[in-house]
Amino acid sequence: MTIASNDSPHRIIKTAPCGKICTPDEPELTYEISQHIESNAFFIRITDNTSGGFFSNQWIPIEDIIGCIEEYGPGLPFKALIFKPLYESTGANNHGFLAAALRSEGLLLPYEKGIYSHTQGDVVNFRKAQIELAKVELAKVEPANAAMAKPKAKSKAVSKKKAPKTKAKPKATPKAKPKAVSKAKPKATPKKESSIYCQDTA
Repeated sequence: MTIASNDSPHRIIKTAPCGKICTPDEPELTYEISQHIESNAFFIRITDNTSGGFFSNQWIPIEDIIGCIEEYGPGLPFKALIFKPLYESTGANNHGFLAAALRSEGLLLPYEKGIYSHTQGDVVNFRKAQIELAKVELAKVEPANAAMAKPKAKSKAVSKKKAPKTKAKPKATPKAKPKAVSKAKPKATPKKESSIYCQDTA
């Protein structure tokens, strides 16, 4: 028997109302069908009851339910008590409420000679329906997960980039002050003596 704890990850693929076995036209119960994220197995549980009666919201593996049903041949009646061993708690309403949800899904059929008796429904089509529901739900989830993953990948890429190294600016070398050039005074040139002689005229 497959055991599933309530805190295991489940992807809800269907939520629907249904009536009880004694009042099928009054939608007093609500049930959920899920696919386990790790094992891909399908589960069902009761989540709400608007009228009197306590119940367990434990996830029940659908393949375990089908195993119980297939112990009886097609057309052979059985009561919901066959599902009682699937529950950890011993509540009086668990198996009856589960049978009501299974009738709503077509996995159980009402037996004409007894209101609380059931016969085997269409197991093959029920399995196919769950697979299709899971595909539709997964198609909704995958784009959302991809959108959430993109910013994370972007931030990682940014964090890996090293900060560009800043080049140190070369220190400015102080310009040498030009030396003052002392202007040499021009040397005085000696005056030449005149070579003209004054002659006495006769």
